[in-house]
Amino acid sequence: MVLCQHNVEDAQIARFLGCHIQTVRTWRRRFCNEDSINDRARLGAKPKFLAETNQRVIAFFCQFETLPGYARWTLSTAYQYFKNNPELLGENVAISRPSIHRLLGAHALRPHRFRYFLHLSDPDFFTKMDHIIEVYANVSKNLFCFDECTGIQALEAIAPPAPAGPNRPVYLEVEYVRHGSVSVFSVLEVSAGQVYTEIIEDHTSTTIIEVLKRHVSTVSPTEEIHYICDNYGSHSTIDVCGAIGELCGVDVPELPSVEDRRKWLSSTGKRIVFHFLPFHGSWLNLIENWFGIMKKNCLDRRSVCSKDELSQKIMDFNNTWNQQYAHPFKWTYNGENLRGKTVRKFTYWLQEESSLMSGKFLGKQLQLMTNLICDEWDKVSKHDWSSLGAVIKGKQKYLSSVVETIDSDTFKNTKAKTLEEREVKIANKIEKAKQVLQERISNFKNLIDSALANMLNCEKEASIQ
Repeated sequence: MVLCQHNVEDAQIARFLGCHIQTVRTWRRRFCNEDSINDRARLGAKPKFLAETNQRVIAFFCQFETLPGYARWTLSTAYQYFKNNPELLGENVAISRPSIHRLLGAHALRPHRFRYFLHLSDPDFFTKMDHIIEVYANVSKNLFCFDECTGIQALEAIAPPAPAGPNRPVYLEVEYVRHGSVSVFSVLEVSAGQVYTEIIEDHTSTTIIEVLKRHVSTVSPTEEIHYICDNYGSHSTIDVCGAIGELCGVDVPELPSVEDRRKWLSSTGKRIVFHFLPFHGSWLNLIENWFGIMKKNCLDRRSVCSKDELSQKIMDFNNTWNQQYAHPFKWTYNGENLRGKTVRKFTYWLQEESSLMSGKFLGKQLQLMTNLICDEWDKVSKHDWSSLGAVIKGKQKYLSSVVETIDSDTFKNTKAKTLEEREVKIANKIEKAKQVLQERISNFKNLIDSALANMLNCEKEASIQ
C-alpha cells in the first residue's frame, strides 16, 4: 500500500514483491473501498495446531538428541516419541505422523531432510580446479576424460517382472542372485561425446597401460592428446610414466615420488599430457557424467544371468550411445562462489565446535584457507573473511582442544622393529604433529588479522580520497 501511495505502477509492485499482478490489483481495490489491509475471513476449517505447536515440532527436530543407538529422528520415531511424551507439545495436543510431515514440509527449516556434500581437502584445490576449467575452455581437440567404473554387480532377479497394465506400473522382483561384478575403463572425447570402453579384469597400472595404448592408437600419431584423470595410484606409477614416455618417444627421467611422476605426466613438451584433478574433485571429470548416464539407461533395473551377459549389455549400450546419442559435452562451470562457500562452511564448523573435526582435517583446512588468503583474497567477500576472522579469534580454546585429539590412533600405521621402538616413534610423531598444528593455528590467526587490518586501512584511504 505504501508503494501504491507513491504512485508506483502495479506491474512494478508485482515484480518487486514477487507476486501476481492480479494480487496487487485486488489489494489496491480493497484498500480503496474498505480502507483496510486486514485479511478477510477465510473459508474452510480453522487451523488444527497453533503456531506454538508448529514451532515446538521444528525445535524438537533441530535440538533434541536422538535416542541411544538411533542416528536421526524419522517421522515414525518422532510420532511415537510425542505419543509417549505428550508434554513436549503442550496440553491436550495429539499429533499424527502425517501432520508432523506436513508441518515440517511447510516450514523453511527442513531438519528432517539431508544432502551429502564432499568437503575440499586439497590445500591447492582451487589452483588445480582453475587449471582443469582452463583445459576445458582452451583444448578443443583430442581432449579426453578417463576413469574406471568398478564393482558393477551382475544381479539376476529370481522372478520375471510383471508387465504394466491399466493404472498399474511394472512390478519388479526385489530379491536377486549375485553373479559377481565387472569393471569398465571408459574414455570420453569431450568435443564429440564419443566414448571408448573396455571391460577390465582389474584396475592395476598394467591393465590401464594396455587400455591407454589401444586408445592412443585410435588418434593420429602427429596430434597431441590431453587426458583428464583423477589421482588414483595406478594412474601415476613408474610403469605408466615409462609407457607414456615410450608412446611419446621421449626419455623418462628419474621420478622417485608420486608428486614427481604426476608433475612429469602433466608437463607439456611431449605428445601426451595428463591433467590431474584436485583431491575430492571427481565432479570435475566429465566421464563421471557419462557413468551416470550409463547407470540410468543401462544398469538400473537390469537382470542378468552372468558377468558375460552384463559385459555384453554394457558394450551394446556404449555402441548405441556412440551411434545415436553421442554429443559434445560443453563445460560451463567457472567455480563462481565456491571459494566463499568453502570459507563459510569452515566458519560454520568452527562456530558450532564440530566434535568430528580431527587434527588432520583442521590442518588441511587451515592450509587451504591460507592459500586462499594469500592468492585469492579478492574472490571471497569481505563479510565472509570478517566472519572467519572473528570466529578464529573467539575459538582458540576449541582449536586447542582439536590439537589434543591427535593421539596414537592418528599414527597407528607406524612400523618399527620392536613394540618399544614403535611406541617411542608414535610419541615423537604425536608431539611434533601437535606442535606443527598449534603453530599453524597461530600463524593463520596472525595472517587473517593482518589481512583484515590491511583491508580496513585500504577502505579508509579510499574514503578519504
